[in-house]
Amino acid sequence: MSAPELVEMDASELVARMTMPIRLGHTVDLRNLHVSGPVDLDNALIGNVDLSGSILASAFTCRRATFSGQAWFMTVRFLQDVDATACVFESDCRFDGAAFSAASHFKRCEFRGVGCFDRVSFNGPACYDELVALGNLSLSGSIFHDRASARRMDCQGGLWLDHTEFRGGFDFHGTEVHGRTWLKGAQDGRQATYGAERAIAEKLSSHGYTYST
Repeated sequence: MSAPELVEMDASELVARMTMPIRLGHTVDLRNLHVSGPVDLDNALIGNVDLSGSILASAFTCRRATFSGQAWFMTVRFLQDVDATACVFESDCRFDGAAFSAASHFKRCEFRGVGCFDRVSFNGPACYDELVALGNLSLSGSIFHDRASARRMDCQGGLWLDHTEFRGGFDFHGTEVHGRTWLKGAQDGRQATYGAERAIAEKLSSHGYTYST
């Protein structure tokens, strides 16, 4: 099956559609777009949006924005920096299969639903410091090619790192997990699987079950 043809959209139109008045039960369909200009959603109030399959070719910023509904970014390709510092996601947030070509910042974000980053390719530094996840935070099967920082995270649900690869190193100092911690198959590219699992487990505090090899 061939990939769907992308539709060109101006960055200003994308911002306008993502910030249009919220309608209960309505999702703004922004799938399979190509947006060449920088997207600035700082401090915005955003409803249910679906950008799955889109390419965002310039910087994407949504600092202190509130996503009041579902935020779907599945298989989105971010070609420049992404800055979601201090964002609030009031429902499920999904980045399954996305690709970050540059830096990605999720510092001090609050995920009130599930935060799903499964099978994501992080090609620049990734920051999750001081993030709060009320549901599960999942990074299963993702690959971090650069440094990953997840200091002082508070995961009220589970933290899923099964078969996650940290090729540029990682830092989980001060992170607490109150649900299940899945570490099975986690790798850091420099040592055996068991060593990576143990190194992660030693840097975070798990108050629930920890699953490893």
